[in-house]
Amino acid sequence: MLIASSCRVVVIVGLVAELAAQALMAPTSAGVATTELPASSAVPLMVASCRLQQGLAAAECSQTSLLASRVALRYDGPTGGAARAHAVQRVVVRLGTTGVPVDRLGSQFDTNLTQPLATGFDGALNFTTDGRAVAGPESFLGGFVVMLSQAVPIGIAATDTLLLDVATFGNANLADPAELDVLVDPANALGLGSVTRHGNACPIGQGLPGAALDITGVFEPGGSFTIRGTGYLPNAPVVSVLTATLLPQPLAFPNTTPSCWIYVEPTTVFGTLSFAADGSGGLDGGRTGTLPLPKRPGMSGATIYVQNVSLATPWAGNSSGLATSNYRTITVGSMKNSALRGWVAHHDRDASAPVATTAYYGALALQID
Repeated sequence: MLIASSCRVVVIVGLVAELAAQALMAPTSAGVATTELPASSAVPLMVASCRLQQGLAAAECSQTSLLASRVALRYDGPTGGAARAHAVQRVVVRLGTTGVPVDRLGSQFDTNLTQPLATGFDGALNFTTDGRAVAGPESFLGGFVVMLSQAVPIGIAATDTLLLDVATFGNANLADPAELDVLVDPANALGLGSVTRHGNACPIGQGLPGAALDITGVFEPGGSFTIRGTGYLPNAPVVSVLTATLLPQPLAFPNTTPSCWIYVEPTTVFGTLSFAADGSGGLDGGRTGTLPLPKRPGMSGATIYVQNVSLATPWAGNSSGLATSNYRTITVGSMKNSALRGWVAHHDRDASAPVATTAYYGALALQID
């Protein structure tokens, strides 16, 4: 009996080891199976809603063919705290491959696809925040772990890119530690782009503040930028104008005191963006306020000028009913030469956004089995 029992234990252990060996783990170039990755990500378990895409070349995947029944992104080793139960109202997990290579993936989610992904899960997700605050790689059984409702066959050809697409809606956890383990390639820090502020914003009404323009983003080919700002009429329409050049001299609106200036050259406009201020007069980007930067070498070093025009309350100092913002100069950085064959793109506030607010060469610690 003891011998039979021992044999059964050996067989079970062997089966468990075999199943573990069949799991797809990535990124392999970082030794993810035994190594803690050097960075962490609050997306998707510490933001209210988000969309996340992870692209991985076949060379970064320990397996290139399997029937997927579970997807797991593990917690970051040293960032844990109290373990508390939370729920996400809806999580959508899609899996598959794309013919777009990693070095051409960008911030536009749908453009990264050459074929539809398979939906493996669409429903509520319960999770427990990270209760482990010591260094070292954590188990893939803790973190973002989704048992797929239907198995998804995965076959990654040598020229394919594995693509994981996750959307979350209604996550109440914004504070309890639930950061995921991620590697950010050092190439991201080279040849950075920039944005600078120039000019003045004019008031939207007597005694009211100026319509200020701000921009945040990843200013490089494949990145994106988001229009933000303060001091607009609540819920009023705003138009952002993108040009390639400035006027030789700023042009003042007639009968405006202080002057509302036009800084951008109208004849070189190559894009406009229309959206609305929120109820407090702020611009927070929202679903349509993020614009992609094409991922091609010709974008490196390009200059983009942005200025806003919005409605204003007519008054003695401005009878036109329009107000102009300051302007911003975006200088696009250089293309990257990344050693890691992985790409991450996410919008950290909107699961339905078409463009990511953040995109970079990197990879979350991933296991698919």
